[in-house]
Amino acid sequence: MDMVEADGNRFSLETVNFGPEHVVQRREITHSHVDALDVIGRETDRENIMKLLMQP
Repeated sequence: MDMVEADGNRFSLETVNFGPEHVVQRREITHSHVDALDVIGRETDRENIMKLLMQP
């Protein structure tokens, strides 16, 4: 820890304390699952879209 403090002094680093307003918010977890019944459109287009969405 003494070395870290010495480096901080050498590079003129300052300690900054952040309050709760600087807390990083976690993003909502999402997924790529699509229910075939929720896809609306022409049958051929619907099948092509489903094939594209199901590719790894």
